[in-house]
Amino acid sequence: KVAALADNEARFAMENPYRIATKPHGHGDIHYLLHSQGLAEKWQSEGRRWILFFQDTNTLYLTTFLCSLGVSAKQGLQVNSVAMPRRGGEAVGAIARL
Repeated sequence: KVAALADNEARFAMENPYRIATKPHGHGDIHYLLHSQGLAEKWQSEGRRWILFFQDTNTLYLTTFLCSLGVSAKQGLQVNSVAMPRRGGEAVGAIARL
């Protein structure tokens, strides 16, 4: 488990005054597995240029992923993210800068 964040200011979500709320590891484990199992290196040697990570918490991504891939290719981006609007308190993931 990892610490849960409460807001865009990266404050810890608290279960009570003395316990930080936690959540499962989330989607980040895939990056470790791709590297540790040699799959990323294998794919690169096969000439694969793109990989798409779809997070089930970003439901609007299905309508935009081809556009974001095109922008990434045209701009030479190595990483590109698409986010969706959400209401405070919704049980969805987020990208945060701490």
